[in-house]
Amino acid sequence: MYSVLFYIVPVLYCFSFAATEWISSDNTIKRSSSVSGILVMCYDDEETCMKECFFTCHSTDHCNDSLSPKVACFPHLSLIVLMTFAFILFVVCCCCCICIVGPVLLCYKSLQKWQRKRRNRRMFV
Repeated sequence: MYSVLFYIVPVLYCFSFAATEWISSDNTIKRSSSVSGILVMCYDDEETCMKECFFTCHSTDHCNDSLSPKVACFPHLSLIVLMTFAFILFVVCCCCCICIVGPVLLCYKSLQKWQRKRRNRRMFV
């Protein structure tokens, strides 16, 4: 499984740069862009965004459902993909702990109880 990750992560990383270049390039076709989310910060001008933003700045028509054009600050695509993968991995680990460790612990406790009863019977015989 880990060998597959060595191939997928670099491809996603390269794709994120290509997607960012495609989004930020000036095209003759007028496109409407809308960005919203928890990690998206909206600024009135690009200078303020560059000063205060830790991530990348992009001009958008609607930022967090605003009516006027603004500059949006949001994480790079590779960071979003990495955070999503980390969250999925965290949920899978939690489910494995609940589904595997829980029954094993119950079996261990019942085995201990059975051994204790067996030992008590031998003492009285």
